[in-house]
Amino acid sequence: MGADCLKNEHGFIRFKTILILLFLFGIIYGGIKVIPLYISNFMLGQEFKGIAELASQKSDADIKKLLTKKANEWDIPIKEEDITVERGKDDINIYASYNIEVDFLGQYQHTFEFNIDVVKPLQKAG
Repeated sequence: MGADCLKNEHGFIRFKTILILLFLFGIIYGGIKVIPLYISNFMLGQEFKGIAELASQKSDADIKKLLTKKANEWDIPIKEEDITVERGKDDINIYASYNIEVDFLGQYQHTFEFNIDVVKPLQKAG
């Protein structure tokens, strides 16, 4: 069976097989380009949650600096002015929105939009 099943009686690779291989290549290539973006976004979201839990011990400026540093570690293009910190009476909301443009095969660009929004109760000092 082997490689012979890919060829027709004239020895040429079937068109259907080529299409399937191209489709699989596209899926794998797209995954390699896109999946790391979502992993980085998820990991940065975890950093936001961790820092939000310690927010009662830090100023808004310190939170923004720390989150910007964490974003840079994950190669995420967030600046301090992209992060919003809102303190309520009992909770804190930390929000950031950013875009990453991805180039596919030098022919097509797509902008992926990401939002991180974390609300945590403020821990009482004491």
